[in-house]
Amino acid sequence: MLLKLIIALNSFAYAYPSQLKVWKDDKYIPVVIKEHQGLHLSEVCLKKSPANCDAFNATKVVTTASATRTGTVGHPASRYCHDKNGVVRILISNDNKQYDFCLFKDGSMIDSWELYYKHFPKEVIK
Repeated sequence: MLLKLIIALNSFAYAYPSQLKVWKDDKYIPVVIKEHQGLHLSEVCLKKSPANCDAFNATKVVTTASATRTGTVGHPASRYCHDKNGVVRILISNDNKQYDFCLFKDGSMIDSWELYYKHFPKEVIK
């Protein structure tokens, strides 16, 4: 019983908002985030079936993680986003929580850490 309660609270604590916003052109623009195959992707990726966008396709091919880059020294997920030819964007929820996303040229986005962990699972990182 206690284990079920802990799991329920844990999943609630990390519930991902479906509506986020990103700062663009001097204003906040709404971004709809959906879950697909365990990944949080922008709605742009899921308009066609099967999912086809730069963000989702980035999860299919491993890219060698680069050495440190200016501005992202301590953030491996940000560096990996850049290695995948993406740009890091911080999305904001209605309660002002921040989420790291990797934005690609086609406008699609994926959670930066999910992209990173897709290729470098936590148990392998040292």
